[in-house]
Amino acid sequence: MNPNKLSVRMDTETGDLWLTEEKYRQPIKRVANITQHVYLALCADLVMESGTKRVERDVKFADGSAIRITLEELESADVTVNPS
Repeated sequence: MNPNKLSVRMDTETGDLWLTEEKYRQPIKRVANITQHVYLALCADLVMESGTKRVERDVKFADGSAIRITLEELESADVTVNPS
């Protein structure tokens, strides 16, 4: 597997993030679901420093679009489980 052919795509139905292999003139091949790995990496900032309750990160993509990701520690009573 050539790392230059790898990309990350989101499944629009489930919201899961997938590592994909994208070769010219071939169908996109899903390699691995990386959703939980990405969440874990983003949440690492919350536990790195004690007392941190909220973390914001801005991400800019190659096409010029940008997003802001906000992570906030919740009380267990505020948590609902997403069935995906």
